Amino acid sequence: MGTDIAAGRYFSDPASSCYWERQSGLGGGLEDIIANEFIGFDARQWIVDIAPSDRAFKTDADCGTWFSTPKVGAQTTIPPGIWLVGSQIPAGTYRVNAGSGCYWERTRDFSGTLQGIIDNDFVGSAGPLMVEIKSSDVGFHNDGDCGTWTRVSAVEPVVEGKSERQASPDRIATNWRLHQERERAESGR
Repeated sequence: MGTDIAAGRYFSDPASSCYWERQSGLGGGLEDIIANEFIGFDARQWIVDIAPSDRAFKTDADCGTWFSTPKVGAQTTIPPGIWLVGSQIPAGTYRVNAGSGCYWERTRDFSGTLQGIIDNDFVGSAGPLMVEIKSSDVGFHNDGDCGTWTRVSAVEPVVEGKSERQASPDRIATNWRLHQERERAESGR
């Protein structure tokens, strides 16, 4: 890090089968992987935060070129990929008629780690879904099985004394693990 690529936020328009890794070492073992992802669908955009403490960033040709600025501007729907809340997608309540295996995340960063997830879901059967993306969220990630989300309303104002449902860390970890297992199975890795 720092020689070929600086720490920071990077954007790509990956093809299906893109694979990337943030690495803490160059030994080639699993213990050297901080975070990784196999993208088994045609994502319109992917975002990765590379930390100053990362030793290396590994990516394959299917990921394409990584840029330090987004190539997609503001949009009114959310296609498969990872998006910046605020500048690319507005906060609000979104709806989609998802396919089986749909996985989505509301994120606090783009580290690719479990700690970066605010809330998520891995959907076992097809059907309509709704999610509220908060203005305090940094990003929103959804895979190709979800389809394209449509905004149905703006974020409701916070009512004093009303508490938001907190996502359970165990539920977040379970959904993330199911997503990771499916991605590994699809990639053959």
